[in-house]
Amino acid sequence: MSNPIKDKATEWWQLISNKETADAYKSFFQLTWKILKETALLVWLLLCFVLVSIGWVWNNSTKVTESVSNLNNKKDPDSNVMAEAAVKLWEASQKSAFNAMTNARKQLDLPDLPPKAPKAPKAPKAEKSEPAKAAPTESAKAETEKSPAGKTPEQYAQEQAAKDAAAAKAKADTEAKAAQEKAAKDDTEETHETSA
Repeated sequence: MSNPIKDKATEWWQLISNKETADAYKSFFQLTWKILKETALLVWLLLCFVLVSIGWVWNNSTKVTESVSNLNNKKDPDSNVMAEAAVKLWEASQKSAFNAMTNARKQLDLPDLPPKAPKAPKAPKAEKSEPAKAAPTESAKAETEKSPAGKTPEQYAQEQAAKDAAAAKAKADTEAKAAQEKAAKDDTEETHETSA
């Protein structure tokens, strides 16, 4: 009688040690390694593509920002402190993003973007010489005093702050006076109640 365990073990060993089995496993691991390598490369290229796409959106949004900034400069050139700070921050982050995008383009074998021409510095605006005007009438003087058009933004802001402070003081005085009157009334009522 033969031993069934020994027979199965011998059959198993022959299957494992067979040259075809070794070749099949070898091709399986080689194919798996190749698939993993190609997948990693594909993921890297997709990441580079996303980075280049972000750069494209960035450039187009920069153009929109510049056009809005130009419109803003035409309206009120003196109040651009925050806009200038935002532009400086935008330019700094744009430079670092451009470097990352250039590296991604190299990875994708895409041509480099042509460098942007530096902006010419803005020439200071020459003050317009106004023709001599006739002396303003009394009604024109009163109108100028009422409107902020003849004042600098700082002067107008100071006047508004002074008006606001005066209004707040008047309100506080009114409230304090009302509180004093109420306290006096309460004292009078307590005096009447104790005497009664």
